[in-house]
Amino acid sequence: MISVVSLWKQIQTTAKSGTSGYQSQDEFNSDLATVQLRIANVLCDNYHISEKIEDALFGLIKSNTADTDTNGVFVMPTDYFRLIDLWYNLNGVPTPANKISSNQISSYTTSYIRKPDLTKDSLGYYFMDSTLQVLPKTQVNATLVYCQKPPAASITLTAASDSNSDYLTPTAGADLIWSPVVYNLFVYMMLEMLGIEMRDNILYEYATLGIPKEAYIGMSINTNQNAQ
Repeated sequence: MISVVSLWKQIQTTAKSGTSGYQSQDEFNSDLATVQLRIANVLCDNYHISEKIEDALFGLIKSNTADTDTNGVFVMPTDYFRLIDLWYNLNGVPTPANKISSNQISSYTTSYIRKPDLTKDSLGYYFMDSTLQVLPKTQVNATLVYCQKPPAASITLTAASDSNSDYLTPTAGADLIWSPVVYNLFVYMMLEMLGIEMRDNILYEYATLGIPKEAYIGMSINTNQNAQ
């Protein structure tokens, strides 16, 4: 886990030597929520690239085993963020399911050759209207491995004073469940939110995780998507 108090102190120390101004508790917590989603966007999409990424996401990876409904619809967990893997249980044996692109759905549902068939150990799936649909459209027992939406982390700042100065005392509302592997990445991206130029530092941290440059240029710094 990453301590939000340690993170806040590090950011305050660096920001004081920069050009940023005072940041309130609500602003810090709001920026932290945005940064969590931005980092999750990149790391979850590149989960299988390196062990470092898998280590970084260790606390966010979950699995859910359940039966689809009779039409093959899998009820998604409420904390779902990104798909990592999907398999179905055929006579107690885990069997990988194959992802079907949206532009291939019709051919997979009508083609005698490509149509998924459980008797041939073949199961397909695709996303449609915020649901996960398996093919053939029948009830199966499936296991979803996914990256959960990062749980909220927050800090509480309490104003205090002594004879010499006024100051803030930070306490953790909830720490980040991320691995310390990405501590520096959080520091740099939080500073970027304050207007302090950290682009090169951010790109370097992604590079050390083994993520190709084209995977994070722009996306990690400028977007806040939560797409499937």
